[in-house]
Amino acid sequence: MKYALALALIVVSSGCGGGATEETETQAWELSANPGGAAPARRLAAPDSDFRAIVFDDDHVYWSSDRGQIWRVTKQGGWPELLVDPSKISGQYILGLAVDDEAIYWTDLTRGTVLKRSKRDGIVTVLASEQNRPYRVVVDGTRVYWTVQGDFSANMTSAKTGAVRAVDKRGGVPVTLADKEQLPTELAMDDVSVYFASGPWGDRNGSIRRVPKRGGAVQVMVSDQSTIRALAARGGNVYFVEDRTPALSPFRGALLRVSVDGAYAVLDPDVSIAGPLTLSGNGIAYSALFDSPRRAEIRWVPIDGSTPWVLLAQRTYRRRANTIGVTAIAVDDKMGYWGDFYWDYDGARSGSLMAAPFAR
Repeated sequence: MKYALALALIVVSSGCGGGATEETETQAWELSANPGGAAPARRLAAPDSDFRAIVFDDDHVYWSSDRGQIWRVTKQGGWPELLVDPSKISGQYILGLAVDDEAIYWTDLTRGTVLKRSKRDGIVTVLASEQNRPYRVVVDGTRVYWTVQGDFSANMTSAKTGAVRAVDKRGGVPVTLADKEQLPTELAMDDVSVYFASGPWGDRNGSIRRVPKRGGAVQVMVSDQSTIRALAARGGNVYFVEDRTPALSPFRGALLRVSVDGAYAVLDPDVSIAGPLTLSGNGIAYSALFDSPRRAEIRWVPIDGSTPWVLLAQRTYRRRANTIGVTAIAVDDKMGYWGDFYWDYDGARSGSLMAAPFAR
């Protein structure tokens, strides 16, 4: 079975204050450099909500929304099915989402729970409760792993109440793999380790850390980072997006790689606002936003770090647009799925779950 995990982008404003832009239209997504994809990008669903995360299996694409819902639609498109209704079993803020053969898994930051829903009968099981702001979630063959942000306040630099935890997929007592961490958020794993981003947003004491899946010492792989938006891992290498804040550096984001032996590489330094990323078979797909001219792109860079390609591009002309961009993305070797969302200053919201061939 094929599964993909996507980490969501914190929605980024394209305007300042209450000022409105007067652009008139939005051009379609264009396949810019995609030798395997003759077909255009197409819309699978059009929810009036943002996308917090996107995952898929062989038959369906799943997403969590900023309304605290989880939906799915077939890969061919059609009428979406509501799987998780926040008024019944969840809260208002689902950031972590994962899928396997048997179930979908998610974190409920508002109610402090980690849950799963059986694909077979729809039964929802609480795997962990009383978690202090559970954030991202990943799964392997036997366990569920998640980050716990811990205390979140204006004085984030002193808060070290976060953790990384795991529990058997069948349930049981959660185990703590890393404790007394500073605001852990993004999460990834490979066959051996769990990797997580730690450190407050907008400061330079962010880090990426590694802990063995079965427990052990926490290793700091890289430190002195700004806001880390997304992580992916394979074979001891971690790929991540750093969103550097204007107060600390030029308003730039970057795609970077760090290995377990400390080797560090910048794979794409030229991104105004970097977004979510995910691994395909031989490369990394990620989103990028630019202000001049205002546009959104989905880029792809080979694992070896050679020149990035623009897979898809959208010159964005939103009338009175306040927020634009790709807010979640998931790809495999053949297809890509992403959430395209905006709202305007009048409160109108527009979301599109998009799909396009991503063969490389």
